[in-house]
Amino acid sequence: MLMFQPQIALHTFEVTGLEALLRWRKPDGRVATATEFIHIAEKTGLIHELTDWVLRSATSTVAAWRAQGWHRASVAINISAPSSSKATSVSTSRARSKSQACPPARWSWS
Repeated sequence: MLMFQPQIALHTFEVTGLEALLRWRKPDGRVATATEFIHIAEKTGLIHELTDWVLRSATSTVAAWRAQGWHRASVAINISAPSSSKATSVSTSRARSKSQACPPARWSWS
């Protein structure tokens, strides 16, 4: 599942953006953080599909927020090293963000 953590300006307490966080709900109901499963996705090669899903989901969510009036909505996404070296993910996300009225300027990568 994709969750969003607010980024807040300490001097104004204004939400300035969000960070997309990938989580996994285990069968027992517990929510696992990315550190518990990303290494498995990297070893198995599923990291690229996960990254693409995160980019699609985050892009459509930000586009929906912008359509609802939050025009300054921005999101930060942490990308795994194997995915960051795959140029298609970044170029695909840029194309997707343009097609969904979510300018790349509203994205940050780490």
